[in-house]
Amino acid sequence: MIYCPCHSLIKADGIIFASPVYACQITGAFKRVIERFSYLFHILCNST
Repeated sequence: MIYCPCHSLIKADGIIFASPVYACQITGAFKRVIERFSYLFHILCNST
């Protein structure tokens, strides 16, 4: 069984993300995390 943290994140009252700032931008890795989660949240929210 594969664990997916998305259900826990959706049930949470709030989520805090932190990233260092380079030249007034977030890091590329953090941007990928946000894009990946936004895709998953759209799928989960639209499937219910």
